[in-house]
Amino acid sequence: MNKLLKINNDKAYFGINWALMNHCNYKCNYCHSDLNGGTIKHPKYEEVIFFVKKIIEHSSKLRFNPYFEFGGGEVTLLRYFPDLIRYICEHQGLVSIISNGSKSLKWWEQNVQFLNGVSLSYHVNDIKSETHFIKVAKILEASRITRLHVNVMMDPSQFEGKCSPNPIDIKTVTSST
Repeated sequence: MNKLLKINNDKAYFGINWALMNHCNYKCNYCHSDLNGGTIKHPKYEEVIFFVKKIIEHSSKLRFNPYFEFGGGEVTLLRYFPDLIRYICEHQGLVSIISNGSKSLKWWEQNVQFLNGVSLSYHVNDIKSETHFIKVAKILEASRITRLHVNVMMDPSQFEGKCSPNPIDIKTVTSST
């Protein structure tokens, strides 16, 4: 049996988790309005780039790689988002996003090279096209640099019917233990 003795990682990361806005093209009833209400307007591209430059400069002084995690709403809806992630990657930064995967296949094909991580949210009740979602996941999975993670979002009121072909009575299971 092979044993893992040590993992060497000489890379240090400076993590930035940034909700650029809260506009989303899905309106899931289980999502808090802070995630899809549209009340947080996205900053101007020039302001975002100014801030990103400062983070990159600061990270460089500390000998860290900047690692940006973008959420929102749906960050892929931002018109300037491809330019932003390209800029970060060109300056040795890393990018991870949370997305419902609804952008076109062409968008994903053009931008996967700038994404180090993607958490796709599969919305059981609100998915627009399961086929499209699977194709997006395959694009991301084929990338050598992109870590793909899929979150299955469940409406609690639909849990038993959607979770399994033979739903169980959760109350019975929990009360008998």
